[in-house]
Amino acid sequence: MGKDCAHSLHRFDEFTVVRVESLVDDRCSFLCIHAYLDGDGTRLVPGALMSRTAALATARWGTVALSVISFAISYIALADLAHIAGLGLQAFLWPLMIDGTIVVGTVAVFAAPDAHSWSLLIASAVVSVAGNGIHAAITQGSWIAVGVALTPPVFLLWVTHMTVRLTRVDLASTPVIEKERREEEAPLEPREEVSRLIAAGELSLRKIAARVAVSDRTVRRWRDEDQMTAV
Repeated sequence: MGKDCAHSLHRFDEFTVVRVESLVDDRCSFLCIHAYLDGDGTRLVPGALMSRTAALATARWGTVALSVISFAISYIALADLAHIAGLGLQAFLWPLMIDGTIVVGTVAVFAAPDAHSWSLLIASAVVSVAGNGIHAAITQGSWIAVGVALTPPVFLLWVTHMTVRLTRVDLASTPVIEKERREEEAPLEPREEVSRLIAAGELSLRKIAARVAVSDRTVRRWRDEDQMTAV
């Protein structure tokens, strides 16, 4: 199956958009990438990447969606397995206990990703994996059916782990950013401000004292000390 590539130029506001398409059998678009040409049109600039916040939100909602899908897929299998085991009407409650614990474990991992939360999630997922696999083996007798039945809980654990890692990276970087922002926005100390204003030579000592909210005597004393230090 041959591949070919094509590109086209489009105008979008003040930028020139380069549309690159990889074609399959010259019939259907296989891949489409947008990039921009810089101001003089000589350098290709990639389009904006997804922000960390958007990636984290997508991962979280994806984990929630996979939890619901995994719950729905395994409920029928676990209920049927409990019915085979002779639980009767209680068979419909057993999947709620197993998969409900998976939901609780997922929330616990998000809130406090420690060993206890992970052990709860992993233990409930292992029971769900075993139950789905045993049910597929009993009812279908096929390794393919067993593999299909094991997929949802395994992928749920995998995606949850990656989401927690994204959350940890986001939480670890946020305080540094906030600290740097506070340091940049922090006002100067009164003495540093007085020294700066005196060096600028635009205001009298009285006006400097009024601006910094200290007495004239303090401003003169700081000025004299700075002069003595400079000497």
